[in-house]
Amino acid sequence: MHRTVLAGLAALLVLPAYAATPAPSAHQPLDMETIMANPDWIGHPVESPYWSVNGRSIYYHVQRDGSPVRDLYRVDPVTGKSEKLDPAAVAQADGPAVFDRRHTHAAFIRHGDVFVVDLASGRRRQVTRTPEDESSPQFSADGRALQYRQGNDWFTYDLASGVSAPAAVLKFADDPQVEKPDTLRDHQRALFSTLRQLKADKDAERAQEKRAQGRRQGRGAEGDPLRHRLGLHRGQGCAQLRRSQGSDAAVAAAAGSVHARELRARHRGAPRHQGRPAESPAQQGHCRARKGR
Repeated sequence: MHRTVLAGLAALLVLPAYAATPAPSAHQPLDMETIMANPDWIGHPVESPYWSVNGRSIYYHVQRDGSPVRDLYRVDPVTGKSEKLDPAAVAQADGPAVFDRRHTHAAFIRHGDVFVVDLASGRRRQVTRTPEDESSPQFSADGRALQYRQGNDWFTYDLASGVSAPAAVLKFADDPQVEKPDTLRDHQRALFSTLRQLKADKDAERAQEKRAQGRRQGRGAEGDPLRHRLGLHRGQGCAQLRRSQGSDAAVAAAAGSVHARELRARHRGAPRHQGRPAESPAQQGHCRARKGR
């Protein structure tokens, strides 16, 4: 029943609100500029209607023309007369109220503070007087206390003693079981990873250099490729050829000299030893002399 009456009265509030702003004349045509302009010419709707604590009045807000400010209006549900409240009347007006189960007390917020009203006597008590804004007033199930919120904390107000006390203090903190980020440790791990990579690259370069050096030493142990190409063996002849000391012409001359000596030795029928021509004492002395040089 109460909800039905409230809905009917709220519908009645629309008429005074729209009547406060004159509609455009019927003879004035509507153009696109007027339609797309600020909708103040249409009239502002009723906002946030609610009953007074004693049930004798209905309050509602209407936006002021050309301003975001909302003015507070009060309407008599019997006569339907609506009036705009001045600042003094706004300071004394009730806010949207909540009631206990027995409908003996009501509570509401006015300018950020909590008020309690004894419905039997009409006496009002200011519960809070703080710089913070309180909100969400509600009565306990047994009707003995009133709870309200201040920021993230909840308080309870004992109606008999008039004492407020914290009901629940919400503390937002990180989970202590979750490992906290360690920036220094992360940086050290990244540094160690970089050092390991640098060491691995250095070791790979050293191993590659050792393999290359081994290949160069192996080629040197096999003998001079030039001597193999000319058919010279260790101890055969006294011509010693070096890459750094001769050009292609010197190499060809040395090869021709050795070949000529072999042909002369074979022509003379000199004895051979294991396929190599024997050297005369003069040649041996000549070789020894050259070696001595």
